[in-house]
Amino acid sequence: MYFLSMMVMFLPIFTKIHKINNFSQNIARMISIEGEINSDVLNKIDEYKTKTHLETAIVDYSNSEFWEGNTIQLNDKIEINVTDNYNFTFLGVDFDIPIRSVALSRSEVYHK
Repeated sequence: MYFLSMMVMFLPIFTKIHKINNFSQNIARMISIEGEINSDVLNKIDEYKTKTHLETAIVDYSNSEFWEGNTIQLNDKIEINVTDNYNFTFLGVDFDIPIRSVALSRSEVYHK
């Protein structure tokens, strides 16, 4: 019985980790297909955040090769970092558990 109660208590953490991993992989895939970060990609990111209840997730793509104002070229590295916190209460004490996910991809678009 104790094991079952602990499992029910910790299962939402693993669910959120899974959501954040999928979220970062989907963003990397969207950027690699589009070849740029345009309004369509940003709208899809916001829509996905809302649908999966990840409104507090922070998306960072500053480690990508295209970040410094350059256009994304064929085979450029795309690195997406997504961070969020999971608020966990145990015996009346609140804990913020940081969750981080990194997704890597390569651009599939060639700009002339």
